[in-house]
Formats: sequence, C-alpha cells, structure tokens
Amino acid sequence: VTFSQALQSIRKFAFYYCINFSQIVLPISLVDIGSSAFSNCENVKSIDVPAFVYSVSGVFDSCYSLTSINIKNTCENISTCTTYNGPFTNCNLEEIIIPESVTEIKKSSFENMKNLKRIIIPNNVVSIGTHAFLNCFHLSTIKLGNTVESIGGYCFKNCVSLINIEISESVIKIGNGAFKNCENLIAVTFGRQIPKCEIDIFDKCKMLKEFYVNGKEATKVSLPVTYKIAHNLTKNGVCCDTIFFTRKDVKKHLEIVFENGKKVGKIPNNVVGLCDNCFRKYKEVQTIFVPKNVRSVGRFCFYNSVGEENIIFEDKNVVIITKDKFLF
Repeated sequence: VTFSQALQSIRKFAFYYCINFSQIVLPISLVDIGSSAFSNCENVKSIDVPAFVYSVSGVFDSCYSLTSINIKNTCENISTCTTYNGPFTNCNLEEIIIPESVTEIKKSSFENMKNLKRIIIPNNVVSIGTHAFLNCFHLSTIKLGNTVESIGGYCFKNCVSLINIEISESVIKIGNGAFKNCENLIAVTFGRQIPKCEIDIFDKCKMLKEFYVNGKEATKVSLPVTYKIAHNLTKNGVCCDTIFFTRKDVKKHLEIVFENGKKVGKIPNNVVGLCDNCFRKYKEVQTIFVPKNVRSVGRFCFYNSVGEENIIFEDKNVVIITKDKFLF
C-alpha cells in the first residue's frame, strides 16, 4: 500500500491487523503517526518510512514477516528522532540500526524480537529502559556506546545467546535482574570500576566465571550479589565480598543447628547485609544468629518472625538497622 504524498497524520491502530498488506510506503510529508498504527500486519515484508517512526511505540508491532526496512533519512526528520520507542517489538528482524540522534531507548523497545542477533547502541544514548531487550533469544553481539549511564531492570533478561558483555565506562547504574537468565553468559568487562548495581543483576547466570575490571581479570570482585549468586560464582572460581541474604536464600542457605535444646538458624559468615523482608513470617527456628560481618538490616527483616528477644547479634554495634517500627 502506498499513501498520498500529501498525507500528514495516521491515527493509532488505524491499520491494525490488515493482513493483506505486503508492503507499506509512507510519504515524507507525514508528521504524525499513532502508536500501533500498523501492528499485527502479519504479511508485511517491507516498509519505506520516515525516520521519526523510531519514536512511535509499537507502530509495526508483531509484523512477523517484516524483513526489509528503508528509512527516509532527511536531515529534518532524523534530527527530531531522539527516543527509540520500540516500533518493531515482536518482529523477526535480525538487525536494527538505531539513529545516531537517539539519546534514550525506552522500556521494552526490543522486547520479544527473538531473531535479533546484533545491536549497536550509538554514542549519544544515555539510558536504556527496563525490559529493553527482554526475550531476545538470539542476541549475541551488543556494543554499548560510551555515553550510556543507566541500564534498566531486566534489560537483557533471557538473552540466552549472549556470551560476553562489555559495560561502558560511562555506566553508573544497572537495574534489577538486568542479565537474569543469560544462561550462557561467561564474561563481563567493566571499566576502571564497577558501577552501582542491584544485587540480582546476574541471577541464574550459571556459566558466569570471568570478570574484567580496569583491564585485568579479577577473581575477587566488590559486586553486590545475593547469597545464591555468590554461591554460583564461587563454584566458578570468582569470590564476591559484598553478599546479601534474601528471603529466597533463607530457605536454601540458612544453616540450622541445635544448641541447648533450641533450633537455631545461623546466617553464613560471609554475608554483609540482610535484605528487606528477609525473615518475614519465618518461624522454622526458635533463634536466629546474626554474625558480626553483617553490617545492615533491611525493612521488615524480622517482621512477625521469632521475636526480637530471639534475634542474637554477634556484634550489634556494627549493624546499621533501618529505623522502622515494623522491623520485628
């Protein structure tokens, strides 16, 4: 289908599920197009469109047959494209070229693009949103630009073909579960230092065994991780010194012993912090022993558990306890 050269606007969902379309040619006169305007046009194989469609959410979502994209890169329309907002989610494209003008990749922008193999993040991009590359099962090559500052939560979750990743020096924050279930990820390279990371960014990365910091391989890293992740990394030859105990860790890794006729739960000695809700409603033991290496206790940590009098701190003076009336 070819539209009039005078066309200026297309409403959202305007051509939703038009399965007879095989080719779409949009005129350069177009200045506005609604989200999901051509979503589920399952038989569209090629499109010829202005560059600003990159900023339109789901405009070609679930166009499963799409293999050819021609972008009309006039100076005017390419310079206005500063956000990439997932125009091709759920499509089977193997590669996407992000315009150099883009500064932000929105959440879920490449979600479920299961055949996507490679991506280059341009140097102007500052942030990558949550779930941006979720379920990109064949994504094996990622090049992050040198201006990226934040990587959103679950950004690369289930990218099972990813073997290594280089985190740009510019990155200062990585969100929850960013690389969760990247089950073939082996190596991670950081710049001069490790950025601020949530404790579960490498959850279920069972093959991960190599870290490079400031150009050198590190067998001991100051990376905040859950006890479960630390346990896996230790098996792979990597030691972490910032380990947090979570509610899930309690079920699998709390050592239970009998002392003086009481059932005592002992937190592992290498743990430095107890997360929010860690022992909430946990009553499988009568006493909980907190070793001296623990430096912080999160909100609701012992709420409705064994009772404050049965929480034994080896050295309570070194512990920073969240001021919360619902701690116990």
